[in-house]
Amino acid sequence: MAFRMNVSKDVAAIRKMAAELRREAGTLAQREAPRILKAVQDVTPPANGSVKLSAGIARGRARVRSDVYRVAVPRANGEQAGSLESLMREHRVKGRVPARLNPRHEVPWPEIQQYISTREARVGALARAWEVEVAVDGRGTVTIRVWNTTPYATAVEGLEVRVDKLMEKRLRRMERALMGIMLRAGKAAGLKVS
Repeated sequence: MAFRMNVSKDVAAIRKMAAELRREAGTLAQREAPRILKAVQDVTPPANGSVKLSAGIARGRARVRSDVYRVAVPRANGEQAGSLESLMREHRVKGRVPARLNPRHEVPWPEIQQYISTREARVGALARAWEVEVAVDGRGTVTIRVWNTTPYATAVEGLEVRVDKLMEKRLRRMERALMGIMLRAGKAAGLKVS
């Protein structure tokens, strides 16, 4: 099931701004779509409001490596304590491995490399799965659809609240910009504006 966002208020603000600027709403919506996508990605884990997506992904990859090296050390020869997957599951507490774990388990180096690469590939998958579509029908009606195709997007705690706050913030910013445009137009027309 896809996670869908309600952007009807943004579409209304774009229509209002298009009327004030005497431009087509479809053109403004097309220009706004990548901005919406970037903003939504920047509040989706591993990013948050203060950490952007690229920094969140780098941080997530570093945490994967850190957790693996807290549990396992490459072994030269000898017995293996179990699969790295099961060892990680066993030692993980609230998604992370505690800092001081002794003794660490000996695991073959190829298995460590494979585990790290598969886990690092998952970092940021939720944020990269956002899609935006702008449609303008024959009458000039603008529709913007924003959704996340990741199956577990609806289960991510707090994602809906983050996205709703973001969209409200964007809406307020667009309304302030429109007010500024209207004030400048009034001043240019010779009206007394305060």
